[in-house]
Formats: sequence, C-alpha cells, structure tokens
Amino acid sequence: NVQSPSVSPRKDSGFFQAGFYVEHLATGLFLHGDYGTEDNHGSLIFSGIAEPDSQQWYVKGGLRRKWTSLGMTILYGEYTEYLDQTGPAALNAGVTASEFTRFGFGAVQEIDSAAMSLWIKYRQHDGELTGGPFDDGLDAFRYISTGAILYF
Repeated sequence: NVQSPSVSPRKDSGFFQAGFYVEHLATGLFLHGDYGTEDNHGSLIFSGIAEPDSQQWYVKGGLRRKWTSLGMTILYGEYTEYLDQTGPAALNAGVTASEFTRFGFGAVQEIDSAAMSLWIKYRQHDGELTGGPFDDGLDAFRYISTGAILYF
C-alpha cells in the first residue's frame, strides 16, 4: 500500500527580507539594496509537486540633487533577480527552475510647491525557465512608463 504525500489547501511558507539604504548627503549619491528568501517548507501543490524555495535581490543606485528651484531631481539605475519564484501552473507544466531579471533606469523630478513628483522610467524584463514548454527561453519585455504622484 503506497500512500501519497499530503497536500494542504493552504501554503506553508516563510519569508525573510533585509535591506539597506545609504546616501552621501553632500553629493547626493545613493545606493539601495535588498535580499529576500522564501522557505516553502516542502509544501506540495495539488499535483503533488513540491514548491521550490526562492530568492530575490535588488540593487538601485543613483544621484539625488537639487539642480532647479522645483525640487530634488533623482537619476537612477536598478537591477533585480528572482530565482525559482515559480508558480503552480508552471510547475505543473514541467518547469523545474526559473530565473527572472529586471533592469532599468529613470528620472524623478520632485516639485516641492505642489507636493508632487513626476517620473519617467525604462525597464526590461528577461526570463529563463528550465523544463516544460518554455525551455527555449522567454522573449524580453521592455517598456517606458511615466507618472505622477500628488502627496496630500
């Protein structure tokens, strides 16, 4: 008599994350980073496949200066990597590992008199999956985004 492992309808996982931010006030140079890891405790999805533990890390660096009377201007570049953050649909399709990366750069203009920030950014997302129907890789996704936020 063979008994299959029990599958829970709830996910049993823990997530640890740590980050930092440093800025040299005289020059406006800054660096931000974080790292996170998810421990899935061998949780099984409904098909009986164990969800892998995953990791992610992020770094963003740039310059924050007041070049105009409007307010601070921020120029930055960023990079992040996600390892094995694979969902149940991909696992059921045969994916055994994944690596997703994102890089980009942007600019933010703060407008002090309006308590507002305007931004424009470029990002590129790339992904690689091992196993399953996407073993040949995924196409890169690129976009440019603009926006504003009003603080009140």
